[in-house]
Amino acid sequence: MANSIDISLISEIIKNADQIKEFFEVRQYSKAIRLIMDMADLTNKYINDKTPWKLDNDDAVYVATTAINAFRLISIFLHPVAPKLISKGFASLGVDIQNYNNLEDHLVSTKLAKYLPLLTRMDPMTLELFNEEENNMTNDENLNDMNTIDINQFSDVELRVAKVINAEDIEEADKLIKLTLSVGDLGEKTVFAGIKSAYKKEDLLNKLVILVYNLAPRKMKFGISEGMVLASSDDEGGIFNNWTHYDHRR
Repeated sequence: MANSIDISLISEIIKNADQIKEFFEVRQYSKAIRLIMDMADLTNKYINDKTPWKLDNDDAVYVATTAINAFRLISIFLHPVAPKLISKGFASLGVDIQNYNNLEDHLVSTKLAKYLPLLTRMDPMTLELFNEEENNMTNDENLNDMNTIDINQFSDVELRVAKVINAEDIEEADKLIKLTLSVGDLGEKTVFAGIKSAYKKEDLLNKLVILVYNLAPRKMKFGISEGMVLASSDDEGGIFNNWTHYDHRR
């Protein structure tokens, strides 16, 4: 038993591999992560139910080896979204970075590296404590004269990555393009964006943009705009045509 693993748990995890991969491919990242976390919960339950700390050495090694292999599989699933962190996890197992081609591998009779926690818990900080520390900061009158917002106002802004699934010119408007945006599980939004000076509608399809998701809808003569996309500006204040920068609101 010392050189074997519990195939029932491993098979239960592996059978979700195709579904997780499909979620990633269609950009349903929240569903992918949720399913991966379900596999982590399943592994934790397995360990708690088996209570290896109460077993003799051979049985304890059997449970621990199974749990380590489950951790290896979950690491494969998570590597695309946290590559640096998960690479450390693979290193702790004494293996190179693995992928879907390694799902059927079994990690047995392998010397593990010295365990180092990948993450540490942060000291709890309540919102009240955070606000108290903010209020205790030096109040600079010169800074307050600037057009600024406080942290509470900023935290009210909900930003989402959205995909442009349709773009239309507005004949009556020289600056506006009508964008239909997909926000994944949250549905679609229509936004009238003043970016025609920098982009052609055909160049916008399938682009990813940053959307102010919770902006109140605004009724315009062309229809209702349900949010705002962010864009960067150049030194002259115009829209900068570069999808890797988002500094200012349109």
